[in-house]
Amino acid sequence: MKTRKFIGILAAAAVLFAACGKDEEETPTPGNTTPTVAGTTWVGNQGNPQTDDNYAVYTLNLGSDNHCTMSIDFYAAEQGGLYATTDFTGTYTLNGNNGTMTLSDGLPDKGTYNDTFTLNGNSMTLTHGRTTVSLSKQATPGPTPADPDNMARLGNGNAI
Repeated sequence: MKTRKFIGILAAAAVLFAACGKDEEETPTPGNTTPTVAGTTWVGNQGNPQTDDNYAVYTLNLGSDNHCTMSIDFYAAEQGGLYATTDFTGTYTLNGNNGTMTLSDGLPDKGTYNDTFTLNGNSMTLTHGRTTVSLSKQATPGPTPADPDNMARLGNGNAI
């Protein structure tokens, strides 16, 4: 009788231990992860090119080494379209969905800009100075052999 009782307890213990195996790793929830932005391009408008005489197009490139570039193309109907471009270089940091950038346009009289951005999926809200702009993440196609500007990246031996 003791043997049957011991075997029953042993079987019950085996079932309990099997149920207490290693849990599968939890999948992180999208709101609690730091998105990957390295190597992405973001584009957006201040103003509406369809209805406004004056507007600006922002293009932001976030590099894999925390360096970034941004250009702002300024358009005005009275100037016949594109009339100025300002290019910036700098660095960025990302903490969760919130980022900061330190940018310079290279002009001695302007100094640096401390910008902020917030990510929400494929959308970004960028604050540059007193201006807030909505940007969208762009698809980044790879180089094609038919594009001569990309031949160096395809391994023809020439430096870029």
